[in-house]
Amino acid sequence: MPHLVNGVERRTREEALHYLIEQAEAGKIGPNIASGDKPICRYHYSSGNHCAVGALLTPEQIELIDNMGYGDQNASAISSLLGKANLTDSTGLSLYELIFLQGEHDNAMNQTASEEGDQLDEKTRAKNAVDAVIQAARHLLSEQEPAPAKV
Repeated sequence: MPHLVNGVERRTREEALHYLIEQAEAGKIGPNIASGDKPICRYHYSSGNHCAVGALLTPEQIELIDNMGYGDQNASAISSLLGKANLTDSTGLSLYELIFLQGEHDNAMNQTASEEGDQLDEKTRAKNAVDAVIQAARHLLSEQEPAPAKV
């Protein structure tokens, strides 16, 4: 459950990672292909779903990202827009962790062929991205909080 600090919702690291897993298992992470979302990397989809990082952002942050045309930018660029401290404080995760989660999601989303060389359809790509978020969040939960990365 997010906590209010100076009127801003904030999660602990553990709360953020558990929240991501819950959202992914509920089908709210990544594009909802059945609702018309395209399998591209976005913080917020028209279906109401979010990417891994977008799920941790406030509606105001999402609105600013959309209004400024940053919807397809990486977490590092978003930290420049929102301010690194604001981003990490509001999400509960370090920039390194946000970039890791985003990378796992985006890499799975952008994989268009299986290891056997078969083309992957949009639904499979979206599902793979959700699975990647769950695995990445569980991996981060199993680790101690990492030292700050030089970004």
